[in-house]
Amino acid sequence: MRYFWLVLTSVISFTLGLPQTAADGQMVPNVAFYIRRKVLLEDGGPNRTIRILVLAPESPKYPYSLFKVLAAVEFAVQKLEAQGRNGPLGGRSVKIYEKNTHCSSTLGPLAAFDSYITGEVDVFLGPLCPYVLGPLSRYTAVWDIPLLTAGGQNDNFDQKKPYYSLLTRMNGSYTQIGHIFLKILRRFHWHVIALLFHNFSDHILGNSNCYFTLSAVYRKLNREVYYLNFDETDPKTNYSNILKDVTQHARVIVMCASPNTVREILLAAEELNMVDKGEYVFFSTELFTSKKENANPWMRKGDSQTRNKRARKAYEALLTVTARKPETPEYAEFSRTVKDIAKKKFGFDYGEEEVNTYVTAFHEAVLLYVLALNETLEEGGHITNGSIITQKMWNRTFE
Repeated sequence: MRYFWLVLTSVISFTLGLPQTAADGQMVPNVAFYIRRKVLLEDGGPNRTIRILVLAPESPKYPYSLFKVLAAVEFAVQKLEAQGRNGPLGGRSVKIYEKNTHCSSTLGPLAAFDSYITGEVDVFLGPLCPYVLGPLSRYTAVWDIPLLTAGGQNDNFDQKKPYYSLLTRMNGSYTQIGHIFLKILRRFHWHVIALLFHNFSDHILGNSNCYFTLSAVYRKLNREVYYLNFDETDPKTNYSNILKDVTQHARVIVMCASPNTVREILLAAEELNMVDKGEYVFFSTELFTSKKENANPWMRKGDSQTRNKRARKAYEALLTVTARKPETPEYAEFSRTVKDIAKKKFGFDYGEEEVNTYVTAFHEAVLLYVLALNETLEEGGHITNGSIITQKMWNRTFE
């Protein structure tokens, strides 16, 4: 099997706390702006403690749940503070705040707005859920507060101006996945493909991450692609019928769904004799995966030996596109430390779960922000110069 990578989102907006637009089109600060400025001045102005607000859903079902990413942020701060005055913090202290967004387009932005007014935030880390990130990233452009996230890979966020000028995406853009597939298709002279992906049938839930992921592929291929979506949470979903439909249009099938659903699709393909003769090629785009899942993705302990054997055969027709994690001793030590902090400080036990790329990105976000902040201060700027700090974070590398 082979591995590559990528993700995406959608935007909504509400107007709580934004400056008002005057008749001449200029933005006029409102009451919330003045309340925040008063709080900051009373608390020592721009030379005070650096305040980081971490925004994520608390539920452990998410790969980027609050206590997973908090442990990575805590670890980064510990390393920076240990360097003392000779490090990029220059002896300054850091205070970490956290808020549960519930992955809610209402509760998430409200939590951020509350922290904005009370002066609890110099930089936002997160959110990740697209319907929270959309409105909040618009507000930060007006508030002049940097926002770094491991999410936001939706190509809606590719255009920085006018709304996303202070948004920094640590994991890139789903557009990169479109580039990957375009190169693969050209390499093997494949001209016709189909997109098969999970999306919610209940529109109240919005679109799934898979919808946003493969939207980038769809656009990159000039929208000349057959696509079919299904709801993997619906027990009535019939994957055999779905495959019979898709095969009428293409023999190269790009999928995006949970690992269990991909396995069920491949089992259905095996039953339909689609994996024996090399007539069909399947791709799976996985937003994140673990080394354990990569080793035996067809295996399920609770399933029969017969089905596991069939699944193994079916996976021979599958190529997987996913994020690649480092396999260095340094990364192994990083993972152990993050798990230890998560358990001791936040009461979250990783168990056999691995530290994923979302969590790693939060650790890197802290380092990136502090480096850019330090440069800004050395040049005579202030911690409240969010636009300047953001520009210094872009297009740079660090260890």
